Amino acid sequence: MKNSYKICIILHGFNNGGVEKFLFNYLSKIKDLNIKFDFVVFESQSELCLNLFKKIANNIFYVTKKKKNFFKYKREMKKITKEGN
Repeated sequence: MKNSYKICIILHGFNNGGVEKFLFNYLSKIKDLNIKFDFVVFESQSELCLNLFKKIANNIFYVTKKKKNFFKYKREMKKITKEGN
């Protein structure tokens, strides 16, 4: 039985930028290696990009920006890491 890995990637949001395109291309090539990807994002500005990442994501979590409400952000991140193992 293969080991499975779970990786949490924190992004500002799903936009049509170069970072998102690079990340999607890279992760889509290695997704068959028994790796699960969880994404934590603050916002999603592009439905097209969001739909692409839904294909490779195990979970997508939306959290409050740190600058907007630090304590809420901290609670949300703690919940995600606790429940997501």
